[in-house]
Amino acid sequence: MSSTILGPSPLSFTAIEKYASQVAEREGFDRSKMSIRDFVQNLGGRIEILDEPDFRQLESGSLEVFNNRDFIIYLSPFTSVLRDNFTIAHELGH
Repeated sequence: MSSTILGPSPLSFTAIEKYASQVAEREGFDRSKMSIRDFVQNLGGRIEILDEPDFRQLESGSLEVFNNRDFIIYLSPFTSVLRDNFTIAHELGH
């Protein structure tokens, strides 16, 4: 896996929230009716729990994108469901 480290976004919190809401609406995500994991599947993604020695140092997860609607979100085996949901949403934000 390769990663790119980016600096902070020049967007305000309000602008980021607005954009996230627009994407959720466009993609048909309604958190009262669908889990974030189901949403990942609807977008063509997969979620995998990694248990590799290098991954033990990470607290959350990572994202690998192959093509549009073809990606994997990797999660740590050492986190809770609540933390995993946060990580999934965070990685989708990338």
